[in-house]
Formats: sequence, structure tokens, C-alpha cells
Amino acid sequence: MPTRFALIGALALVFSRCVLAQDTGQESAAALLARAGLSAAGMWPVSPSNVPLWENLGAREPEALGVLGAAYFQGTPSLQRDSTLARKYAEQACGRGGDSGCAILAAIYQAGDGVTQDYALAAKYYGQGCDGDSATACAALSQLHVQGQGVPKDLDKARGLAEKACSRREQSCWGLGYLHLMGFGVARDPARAVDLYQRACGAGSAEACMRLGAVYHEGIGVGVDDAKARGYLQAGCAGGAAMACRVHGILLFKGSGGAPDPQAAERQFERGCAGRDPPSCSLVATIFLDRGIPAELARARELGTFACDSDITLGCTVLGVLLANGLGGEPDLPRARIVLRKACTAGDIDGCRLAKEVAK
Repeated sequence: MPTRFALIGALALVFSRCVLAQDTGQESAAALLARAGLSAAGMWPVSPSNVPLWENLGAREPEALGVLGAAYFQGTPSLQRDSTLARKYAEQACGRGGDSGCAILAAIYQAGDGVTQDYALAAKYYGQGCDGDSATACAALSQLHVQGQGVPKDLDKARGLAEKACSRREQSCWGLGYLHLMGFGVARDPARAVDLYQRACGAGSAEACMRLGAVYHEGIGVGVDDAKARGYLQAGCAGGAAMACRVHGILLFKGSGGAPDPQAAERQFERGCAGRDPPSCSLVATIFLDRGIPAELARARELGTFACDSDITLGCTVLGVLLANGLGGEPDLPRARIVLRKACTAGDIDGCRLAKEVAK
């Protein structure tokens, strides 16, 4: 039967596929909110006891309903995430002219959080927000034009929207920085990109801090400096960018830019997973598998399933090990074969080895 594999190998696998500086990727709900500058936990003290107050304020000011939508979308220390309520308040806010509500509603459809993922609807609502006064919506719509998701790929439009976002709100200048980093619709200028990232990060953009950490780690437009990368990634994580939590955790685990700190690394992976970043959840599942505590193994199955369903190869491999060995629940060899074959097809060596063992 399959046996557990070393954690460091799993971390190296995920890290080798994580090139944040040059990869927009598919962001989690929390990262989308962080990019939007709508991190409910850090900006607005929304709690179950004062939701009625926000609702009353929303009767006069639709942006207050947008605040509630953001709070339920991301969750706060005292308010549990609820995708249904997030969509309800965002729809109300957007329908009454609340630009931030439109941006949140768009992010919900972009993430597929409680709804069928729909980039065309995301583009529509980002467009409404951008036509209003939302720099956030303009920046997000720019990224959809870069990727050709829900709208035609159009780098000239992407540049125009990014410039509009940056002129409206310094926090949103990160999108223009990304275009300069990649040379999309503008001349490639990594130094200019770093400057824009620094401006946006200094103004409180978690997304910009995350990307600034990535360029310092990779040495794009600046010298490689993992100590600085740690600082920026930590700031991005604190602002709600789940991917920043994950990469910061990997640097902590490996001792890049400072002393190794596996316990702090695990806490960052947990934060990333709480922000619904699938690779973070796959790392937490790996740690739980490695420790072998029964209560954690049951949770590892849940996290492995979420990660594997999100096409994270490590999540499929960890889930296959759990299912094949009956860890965290009853053995399920048929399902173990399916998820391990999925991992193997995606190129995971451990997944291929384990799939052969399970097939015997």
C-alpha cells in the first residue's frame, strides 16, 4: 500500500510552480477582495451584532450594503463567510448604484463562489463599477482583457483601464505595474513596474505587496532579496491576499531570507487556506498527513478534496494516500485510483508511483 511522503518534497513541488510575479492565475475569493481593496476584516468592523446597523445605513447609502457583501464574501474574525448573503448584499448595492457592490458581485462571479463561474457576468459588473467611480473595478476589468476572460483579449483596452484605475486610486496602480512588468500593451519596464507596485503597496494594496514580494524573490527589476520578499509577502497576507500567505509560508519553511520557522510557515498556510487558496489547502493537508493525528486526518481529506477539485496536483496525491490507506475515514480504493491517476496525468511523479501501487 502507499506510504506517506516527505513534506519538504511536497513544498518544493508547489513552490516550483509558483511564479507570482509573472502569472495572474486564478485567484481565490479572499485574494480577489484583497486586490479590490475591500478586505472586510481589516477595514470595516462588521460583526453579527452590528449587521442591522449596516443594513439601516444601506437604506440611505448603497455602499454600506457593499461593505456587508465584502464582509460575507471574505469573512471576518467574528463573521462567518456566507456566499449567499455576500451575493444578496452585493446585488442590492450594485442595483442601487453602489460601485463597490458591482465590483464585489463581479468578483463573486469571477471566483465562482456560490454561483456558476461566469467571466462574462464578471466583466459586465466590473464594467458597471468602472463606469461609476470604482478604480477597483477598472483594474479588475483590465486583467480580464489581458487574459481574454469574458471579454475579447485586448491589451490596448487593458492599458487604458489600468491607467484609469491608477489615476483614480493609488492602491489600484498594481495593475498598470503588471502590464509594465510583462510588456503587455506597453513597453516592458520592470523598474517602472516595481515603482508602481511600491506605490500601490504603500497605499495599502495587498495584491501589490504580494507581487512586490514576488519580484524581490525572483529578482525582476531589482536584486534578489528574500528578506525583503518576506516582508512584502507578510504584508500582503495580512491584507487578505491568500497567495501571499502561501508563498510567505514557503519562504519561512525553507529558511529563505531568514531563519527557518516551520511553525510560522504552517500558520501562514492555514491563513492561505482560510482564504480559499487551493494550493495552501493542499499544503495544510500534507502537514496533517505527515503528523498522522486522527482528527487532523479527517480534515486533511476535506482539504485534499477541495484542492484536488481545484486541479491542484499535490491535493490529489495527498487525497489518494488518505483514501488508499483509510486515513481520516474509510478506505476507498476506487476513488484513490481516480485522484492518483489525475495527479499522474498532471505530471506528479509521486502520483504516478502511488497510482501503480494502488492498482496492484
